[in-house]
Amino acid sequence: LFRSGVPLVIKKCIEAVEKRGLSTEGIYRLSASQTDVNNLKQLFDCAMNDSNRVNVDDPRWSDINAFSGCLKLFFRELPTPLFTYNLYDAFLSAVSVSVSDSQKYSRIMEVVSRLPEKNQIVLNVLMSHLILVAKNGSMNKMPSHNLAVVFGPTLIRPKPEDVMKSIANSSSHIALIEILLNHGKWDQDEGEDETDSLYEPPADVLARHKALREQKRALGAGGRGPLLKPSPKGRGDSVSSVSSSGSVSSESFDLQDAPWFWGSISREEATEKFRDMPDGTFLVRESTRSPGEYTLTVRKGGMNKLIRIQRDNNLYGFSIPLTFHSVYDLIMYYRRHSMASYNPSLNLCLSNPVSKFDAADQMGDGGDDVNILIQKLWTATDNFDQKNAEFLVEEDRFERIQHELALHAKKQLAQNEVLQILSEQQQLQEQMMSHVTAVDRIKLSENKSFVWQRIASCQDNIRKMKRGN
Repeated sequence: LFRSGVPLVIKKCIEAVEKRGLSTEGIYRLSASQTDVNNLKQLFDCAMNDSNRVNVDDPRWSDINAFSGCLKLFFRELPTPLFTYNLYDAFLSAVSVSVSDSQKYSRIMEVVSRLPEKNQIVLNVLMSHLILVAKNGSMNKMPSHNLAVVFGPTLIRPKPEDVMKSIANSSSHIALIEILLNHGKWDQDEGEDETDSLYEPPADVLARHKALREQKRALGAGGRGPLLKPSPKGRGDSVSSVSSSGSVSSESFDLQDAPWFWGSISREEATEKFRDMPDGTFLVRESTRSPGEYTLTVRKGGMNKLIRIQRDNNLYGFSIPLTFHSVYDLIMYYRRHSMASYNPSLNLCLSNPVSKFDAADQMGDGGDDVNILIQKLWTATDNFDQKNAEFLVEEDRFERIQHELALHAKKQLAQNEVLQILSEQQQLQEQMMSHVTAVDRIKLSENKSFVWQRIASCQDNIRKMKRGN
């Protein structure tokens, strides 16, 4: 149930996505045709507040991305963003401090409490919905970070005249939304079983999803056997919920499927693979000293750094307290975030995985080539999805900046027209000075002074616009 005060377009778009879009891969990242989005927007405009006039099951809107696109468009076209212009600097300060994400969350929520009540209601509804989308990330490939990439630049943005701030602070916009998604409770009842509220996808979707997982586990089984020998120590690395890192692991994700996990290779074998590799290159292997734990090798400053991945009570991390539910979540978190938060000297991300599938390609013959190519295709598909999401964000930002520049040009044109009118008025006053009485001449002089002030103000505004202030 939605609280009162939530616009119909938000209610219906969320209803549609939660009803039949939670398992749709790339939901909110992929776009429907602009025609469908515009037609749906027009329907909402005509419906006013009558929910009966918008049927989410109407065949015209068979593409669920029309609803997700319409929701994004609604927030993008708000004259004042959801987080408001007045609190922009306060939100930016809250997310930029050098403290833990949980502490940042507390600071952000203090600023949220200063938002107008209607904005807080809408934010609560939207965050609850996006968390539900992220919980289904194993199917829709939209964990909290990806959703933050999509919604960050739309929900929080500076005033149009400060357009350069939008570009300079884009990473902070994304981080703010990701923190709210990862740490916020957002209208969750304490006694409610969260699994009951999750969308139950159709049986055929679940069947296809399960078949794909089984196929992935079976890859490499033909010919010489698995690309890496299965290890019991690596089999527990799976979760099915949003982790503290903000990523959503695949249901029953097997660590053996990760291209950067090399199993039980020795330290010397790992070192050989880093020859002439750039900083940020990394791989993970099983620890030779501590069974059940792992070692991350990462290239930094031309040298290989070995970092122990600790494990306790099915939690993983580099140091106490351990907060990640799997090795996969840990590595994926540091693929997006700098490792400086763990060690200030490691100011880099895990950007360049040493892929075992590339190495296996050199040994392959006949029977294994197809399996290797399928694994490489999955890796390439994941990379494409991420880059496509980044492209869509940049495309939205470009359209917004283009719109803001057009408004800026209109303002400048208007100022020029006002300046021309004032100049003509000034010339007319000069001509009239010799044709009026002494009393009227005094009044004209006062008016002339006022016109001069307006002209000076107008010229100053034009100079500021040209400088981009």
